[in-house]
Amino acid sequence: MNKANEYFEQAIWLSQEEISSLQDENVEQAQELAQKRGEVLERFFAQKDSFSQDEFLQKLKQLQRLQGQVVATARGLHATLQKELIRVKGERKRFSGYKKATKVTPIHSYYVSKRG
Repeated sequence: MNKANEYFEQAIWLSQEEISSLQDENVEQAQELAQKRGEVLERFFAQKDSFSQDEFLQKLKQLQRLQGQVVATARGLHATLQKELIRVKGERKRFSGYKKATKVTPIHSYYVSKRG
């Protein structure tokens, strides 16, 4: 039972670290933590016989709440990144407009002969 509790505590810690990484917009670290958390949860579920049914359900509910927090934080980050992408696209259009305005047009055409 000690090993199963250890896996449970480790999964909780990894979840909290993942939430922290998402809040800091460190997506790569959050992805690594999510993979580690998945592995730890698999080990935890393999040892579920170590707990009584009520105790196991309580632990699952706690993990479910943490998962909800992770998802909410990730969705918030997704919305922030989506707004930033829209802003950058608008700036790109604005800068391309400046490029067209500052482009020097030649006085004569390249297709007209200068000799007459």
